[in-house]
Amino acid sequence: LSHIVEVWIGQVKDLIPRLGEEFGDCNLNMVFMDQRGTTFHDDLSQLEELKLLAPNCRIVADNTVKPGAPVYCWHTTVSDCYDTTNYTLCEFLESTIEDWQVVCDYRGPLAGAAGRRRPMPWQHLREGRKEEDWKAWEVVD
Repeated sequence: LSHIVEVWIGQVKDLIPRLGEEFGDCNLNMVFMDQRGTTFHDDLSQLEELKLLAPNCRIVADNTVKPGAPVYCWHTTVSDCYDTTNYTLCEFLESTIEDWQVVCDYRGPLAGAAGRRRPMPWQHLREGRKEEDWKAWEVVD
């Protein structure tokens, strides 16, 4: 398969920009996410911002309950840009553990009647803030 498949070593957040550099805008027709679920929303946001998702791109995210991807699930479920189905299934080789797989089709950045893309739930916290606003509070005993 070496004439068909390329393996890129690295973290997803570092490799996503390379997709755009090598293949251009709207080049992804299918995305499968099975890395740490807590980063799904960051990875999806990066794919959206770099305009790498082709219309009707199928995105499948596995293990969205354990370890969990609540922001990703919220975004893909309420955004006008996605047609989403959340499937419940048993964890591989663990019939007593329930997990979810989220399957969505990207409709495009201006999908829906109003053509709106809902912001990520924390976006309002970032606007108008300076870096020093995000520093941790010092705990004094």
